[in-house]
Amino acid sequence: YGLLRWFRSYRKRDACENRLFQIHVDQADPPPPDRTLAFRGVPAEVRKKHQQAVHDIIDLGGTARSPYGSYKFSKVCFPKEYKGGGKGLVHLKDVYHLIEVQFVAAPITNDDLAQLSHVEDLRSLELVETEVTDEGLAKLESLHNLHTLWLEAPLGGEHFTDAGLAHLRDSSRMAKLTLYGPHFTDSSVETLLTLPRLHKLTLYDTSFTPEGISKLKKAKPRLELTIEP
Repeated sequence: YGLLRWFRSYRKRDACENRLFQIHVDQADPPPPDRTLAFRGVPAEVRKKHQQAVHDIIDLGGTARSPYGSYKFSKVCFPKEYKGGGKGLVHLKDVYHLIEVQFVAAPITNDDLAQLSHVEDLRSLELVETEVTDEGLAKLESLHNLHTLWLEAPLGGEHFTDAGLAHLRDSSRMAKLTLYGPHFTDSSVETLLTLPRLHKLTLYDTSFTPEGISKLKKAKPRLELTIEP
């Protein structure tokens, strides 16, 4: 009984967190989510809508909180237990100053992403092992404040390719990008070169060649590039 070990996972994260996590061998039920974490610092005039949206998201299997010890912005995650579909995502528009949304193995589709267009402050988005494909990425073109994006298809899936990434050409504020999967190739280099603020790129298990990487580095010498096999 009790703690067995710590380990870090980069592909299979602890629901919505990329962090060290612990394994326990006991029968205790997990504690209920703390719904007050996302309420602090919310202006009185929007607090009621914000609180109701957070309650609805949690009831549908999602999580909502103010990350990094700050109460000035919000983060919402939808894990595989999420059961609201596209209709449940309508609550996102009422979450106060929502800047970060994660979908981790959540049962969402391309059409569901249209709800993100109502989240004006959205800066960070993760699509990890969902059913979203290249077609869905076209719906991200309206997210003009998007700063960070993580694209990861299910293992063995062909959901994200060079063609999908091309929908993000000229994203003026895109600064951090993670691409995961063998269907990202040298053909994406031209797209990456259209992102004027891109300064951090992480490639996991992609099909970029040394020639493609060299071209990218030459054009963006200050790019912080991480390549994992």
